[in-house]
Amino acid sequence: MRRVVISGNIGGGKTSQISLLQAYFCNNPDVDIIPEDVENWIKEGWLENFYKDKSKYATGFQFRVLKSYRNLPTDKKVQIIERCVNVTEHIFCKQLMEDGAITPAGYRAVQEYNKTHGWLPDCFIYIRTPPEICHQRISERSRNEEKGLPLKYLEHLHEKHEAFHGKKLAETYIIDGTKSKSEIFEEILKIINIKKDKAECV
Repeated sequence: MRRVVISGNIGGGKTSQISLLQAYFCNNPDVDIIPEDVENWIKEGWLENFYKDKSKYATGFQFRVLKSYRNLPTDKKVQIIERCVNVTEHIFCKQLMEDGAITPAGYRAVQEYNKTHGWLPDCFIYIRTPPEICHQRISERSRNEEKGLPLKYLEHLHEKHEAFHGKKLAETYIIDGTKSKSEIFEEILKIINIKKDKAECV
């Protein structure tokens, strides 16, 4: 089985690509598309509470996010996953610790959790989108939980994405997030087909 992770900033375009991939591979028995569990995070109140009071809810919410990546199905040759445990730890949790919303002890707990339950994908596809564009897209999609999300926060997350994907902990492909949705989708498909072919050879 091959695991491909689609990564990118909030508003960076990854969710749109996941939706396109779901439609494209809907009848393919060898490919599983796994979006972020945002719907349940919203239903459970995590997302709204997190943005209202990060200091109170950040640690609990991040562990809820990590739980989303436990026990993923393993019966398909290729999994395409929106973000992953490594992105949660090295980008979002690290930024929250630097902002004072997660204590150093809380961050160490996340690290220990990932040592036991974490996993690295076979490759990352990082959609690199300027924070200003992310901010504009967030405003346009008008998700209630994200209202008032400051540009500075997106800039900090962008820096964390750049640093994390620059380490190349796994094979990493970088796609220009300012391209059209169709152009980005074509680039992602090329990468996925390479991984799918390799999986079929195993």
